[in-house]
Amino acid sequence: MLPKMLYELLPYLYLSAGLGGFIINSAIVFVASISLMMTGVLVLIMRINYRRGIKKYHHGN
Repeated sequence: MLPKMLYELLPYLYLSAGLGGFIINSAIVFVASISLMMTGVLVLIMRINYRRGIKKYHHGN
């Protein structure tokens, strides 16, 4: 199991690594950078949706 701080930072690390990849001029790195960024956004969206569901469940909405 990951420490909570690392777990919470992972999507932002994915996004940062993806943005950092644009510095390198290579088609393979470009594809990897796009993949990392899409993964970071997807993880953030999934976490937001999950946490909204938890809040609704606990608050009776």
